[in-house]
Amino acid sequence: MLIDYRFSNFRSFKRESSLSMEAGRQTTLNENLIRDYNLRTVPSAVIYGANASGKSNIIMSLAVMKEIVLTGSIEPNVPNLSHLELYPFVYQDNIEPMKFEIDFVQNNKRLVFGFEIKVSTFKKETRKIESEFLAYIDKSKKKTYIYTRDENTIEINKSKKALSLIDFDKDLLKEFEKKINENIDDSELFLSRAFKSTISNELADIVFDFFKEKLVVVSDFTLKKTNLIFSLEDKPIQDALLWNKVLDGF
Repeated sequence: MLIDYRFSNFRSFKRESSLSMEAGRQTTLNENLIRDYNLRTVPSAVIYGANASGKSNIIMSLAVMKEIVLTGSIEPNVPNLSHLELYPFVYQDNIEPMKFEIDFVQNNKRLVFGFEIKVSTFKKETRKIESEFLAYIDKSKKKTYIYTRDENTIEINKSKKALSLIDFDKDLLKEFEKKINENIDDSELFLSRAFKSTISNELADIVFDFFKEKLVVVSDFTLKKTNLIFSLEDKPIQDALLWNKVLDGF
């Protein structure tokens, strides 16, 4: 179930923009809300506006985030990424990183995953992961960071709560963290590579399953064998719709 999606510095969007599926205080149509994990989320949200106002860029940003997570890399020669446009907002004096962050519930766990990528405006080959994090939010809305990453360092949380989430011994984790930091690749997501293979395959798979199986972005209503088809066509998208019923197991 999608709760919130945020991104910034992508194509026509410079400042952080947010698409939230959380319901407001209004109580009308209460019976239509999705109630899970002590949350009230709307089953659908419509993005509307004039032509060339940026609707398709919101959809494209979600597509970019999804493909980066599933491939685990931002290298321009990766097949699934070669057709995606990783262009930051062009009218800026300094090159700022593009930010992608998503808040969701999957397998009865609420996770927030995000990363920032620095990309030269007109040089596709110049790409670098600036930051990355994975956090867990319990039903009382307390957030526990599982790991954080800046440009040069990955730090795995060694608190009792974080260790219980990844089911890892504290002393052994220190050894793994040291080896991981000696081999950081600034073009690969930590989640998709070292975190999955050495720290917590279970948590990594929860994130991957959400992106692969549940995160369906609909730019039209093409239906085939009751499955919603993901498509980004080379034509202007007049309206876009996110359907949380789909994310909740359509």
